[in-house]
Amino acid sequence: MYESAKIDGAGYYSRLFKITIPLLSPVLFFVLIIAVIGSFQTFGQIDLLTGGGPNNSTNLIVYSIYQQAFSFGHFGFASAQAIVLFVIILIVTILQFRYGERKVHYQ
Repeated sequence: MYESAKIDGAGYYSRLFKITIPLLSPVLFFVLIIAVIGSFQTFGQIDLLTGGGPNNSTNLIVYSIYQQAFSFGHFGFASAQAIVLFVIILIVTILQFRYGERKVHYQ
């Protein structure tokens, strides 16, 4: 494909946007979904580096779930937060599938 595009006179950017990226689109789609899910689940960095930070400034939902369950003993509230986190990740993933899969070309 690259040789025929080069023979036809396609430049570097034309080959990049019309051949390379469409061929990599399934991989890029998968990596984007996994990266978004992973970004919602950052716990270790917050716990080790800041411990919630001064006045809970770096407190995210995953760290809040941990604190509510294991520090304060509010298991019901932590379970509710975990379900909310699941719903948020599910909605974001569905939106990515709905709008991102249009640009994915499987060959």
